[in-house]
Amino acid sequence: MIRLSIATIFMMSLALLAGCSEEEIVFNEVKHPHEMLKASEVSQFLKIVHGLPDHKLPPLPPLFTQAPEWEFDRELTVAGLVREVQKANGRHWLSASVVSKLENHQPLQKLLEEYQLSTPQFLGLAESVCMAAARTFYPDEDQLKQIIRDGRVKLDYLENQQDIFAALPEEDKYEIIHLATWIARVDRAERLVEVPVENIELIQRHWEVISPFLPAECQQDPMSDIVDTLQVYGMPFEELPGSGLDSELTWNPSDHRVRIEHATEQQISQYDLEKSHRNTKNLADRDESIEK
Repeated sequence: MIRLSIATIFMMSLALLAGCSEEEIVFNEVKHPHEMLKASEVSQFLKIVHGLPDHKLPPLPPLFTQAPEWEFDRELTVAGLVREVQKANGRHWLSASVVSKLENHQPLQKLLEEYQLSTPQFLGLAESVCMAAARTFYPDEDQLKQIIRDGRVKLDYLENQQDIFAALPEEDKYEIIHLATWIARVDRAERLVEVPVENIELIQRHWEVISPFLPAECQQDPMSDIVDTLQVYGMPFEELPGSGLDSELTWNPSDHRVRIEHATEQQISQYDLEKSHRNTKNLADRDESIEK
């Protein structure tokens, strides 16, 4: 496979300008992911990233909402916890703290001054490009809409739970947290489905050129870290690293320490006999100890 150098990729990115207006791009407003991207805008984004140290963007917030991880002692109702997370969801890339941090990034600020972009305008452009890149993993809009429909059923259930989370049995808490992952799934699907088809096609056509300049988060399935293993794989549990494989499970029917699900009558009789012998021996040992 031919590996292209950064310089070669950058020169290829200039081809995105072909057919576009020669007039200088002037951003009067902040770009939003649901708005159509122009090839010239994407090229300008690539030029800025190429001019940064190591041709990489400075650290940015996560593109998508994360699944909630509630402490077991939270005193809010389940519905209250859900509302809390939903209220916190927002366009974090344009928060005052993110803008302030990037305003102190001198290499970026020098480039933005050259291209006459404000920090929020660059963030809006970067988010729009990254969101379009993430959407290329879900070109079928119906798939995202199905995730939204399925998720809203789960969220409707959670939003009507008035029990105090801390007072629930532990197994119920685990189930609630498992269902709460749908908050992130629905939020991500709703953001992705808003991306214009034209943006998806633009990124897909020039993926080889654009992808090296994108954060790792934008180069993988945006649902991969919150996949529902039960729904996708039909598994009643998740195997943890180091737990081994099912094929490695072995057991000996004569071992009284191993009793799995359905035992034969012979195994049950043998187990009861062994249990009786152990009880008799324990009683004898106790009587002998008392006599001494």
